[in-house]
Amino acid sequence: MAARLRTSALVESDNALAGLASKHGLSFSLAVPLASTRTMCIRVPASATVRSVFGSRDLDDRPAATFDEIVPPVLVEPCNGLAPGAVAGRDLAHAELSKRLQRDNRHLVPRAVEDGIVVNIPQRMLFLFKAGRLVGGYPVAVGRPDWRTPIGMFRVLEKQHQKVWNVPKSIQEEMRREGQVVKQEVPPGPENPLGEYWIRISLSCGIHGTNFPANVYSATTHGCLRLQPEAIAEIDPLIDEGMPVEIIYEPLLYARIGDQCYLEVNRDVYGLHPPALEPIEAWAAASSLTDTINWRLVMNELRSKRGIAQGTCG
Repeated sequence: MAARLRTSALVESDNALAGLASKHGLSFSLAVPLASTRTMCIRVPASATVRSVFGSRDLDDRPAATFDEIVPPVLVEPCNGLAPGAVAGRDLAHAELSKRLQRDNRHLVPRAVEDGIVVNIPQRMLFLFKAGRLVGGYPVAVGRPDWRTPIGMFRVLEKQHQKVWNVPKSIQEEMRREGQVVKQEVPPGPENPLGEYWIRISLSCGIHGTNFPANVYSATTHGCLRLQPEAIAEIDPLIDEGMPVEIIYEPLLYARIGDQCYLEVNRDVYGLHPPALEPIEAWAAASSLTDTINWRLVMNELRSKRGIAQGTCG
């Protein structure tokens, strides 16, 4: 099991990536292949073209967008040997920056289960396990700070395809306050925020798709968990009624994997657990790692809260 700690993370990197991809009419997915070990990191493929990140659209047809608007520097500069600011203001058609690039988008898996779903709210990630094996990790949108996703143990109560959205009274009131057209129900289709798949886990909370993929990997929902349309379509057949769902709140994760010590600091989206160095120091001391860990890197992660698993040994 990965050791776990509480603290806080930076949504801006991948959330900006999603939002700007949507702004430019590009498809977007953050589904990531996973390691198969029990204590593990998730890593994107060793290299990926800019086009493969955003789908089949030709980015070179969009010279108005600069490279750093679409791909945040934190994801590409350090792992490609680029100097800070190397991508700033560069046109997407720039030859050197349109080549194959590595992306660093690693996450620590907070815990393993035999069969079930684990969601870590600060990570904005959902992990699916079957027969003790990690099937995949998927970015999700979680409840906003004033409309939180519930924390605790749940089970899949029902599944529906092409569900009619019966708009809760509370959301109808919000529509009214904001001057929107108040709807009591929304039929299946492109205007339905549930997308094509609905997995209910409580009276008021579910896991579902979305008609607004740019909001995935953010804290913007009314409590439900939204996945990219292709991600929910992938996992829906693997989820059975009665499957356990554990929703946790662990902004800071750390683990020793092989010869490396990893630290992942995510933003404390609900303000429940402030960042702290002391628990990391205590874990390092108990594990005889105090002299192995690069504490400058630890402090950098605590300050930046990038939400990326960072190696801190050496």
